[in-house]
Amino acid sequence: MGLTWGRIETKAESVLIVGAGPSLGQVEQRAVLKAFERGVRVITVNAAALAVRGAHDWFTLDFDERNRKIAAQRWWKTRAIAAVPISFGPEASLSIHRCHPPTDVTYLHRLTGEGPLQAKYGLCNDPTAIHTGNSVWGALGLAWHMKPRRIGFLGLDATT
Repeated sequence: MGLTWGRIETKAESVLIVGAGPSLGQVEQRAVLKAFERGVRVITVNAAALAVRGAHDWFTLDFDERNRKIAAQRWWKTRAIAAVPISFGPEASLSIHRCHPPTDVTYLHRLTGEGPLQAKYGLCNDPTAIHTGNSVWGALGLAWHMKPRRIGFLGLDATT
């Protein structure tokens, strides 16, 4: 049994990507609420879902056990999106990807390249795929599929 692959068809004028970097602790919750009030689409990345409830989307490039637990705890209206390798599932080549894939997740193809962390340079135009790097880079790829005019970031610190 293979994964059911998804595609991003959602469109958004403005997107706010919320990463889980240390600076997120300095952000007033009111700033995120203002974004919601103004119709901004909010994407949380990894553990940022625990700090920002009610996001439209939750995204990860690292769908390991820790992030699978976070996805399971997300707000019920938040769409979970994971970009994973084609081998993701019980027979995955990497042990962190061996699991029975949760069914309430939209899966996108994770495309690797020659950059650091196997990053694939540029943004992917295929709405069924995301170029890899770190999860905030992947979330930028997700936002790119939504064709926004504006993209903002919170909690993006590049600490590792």
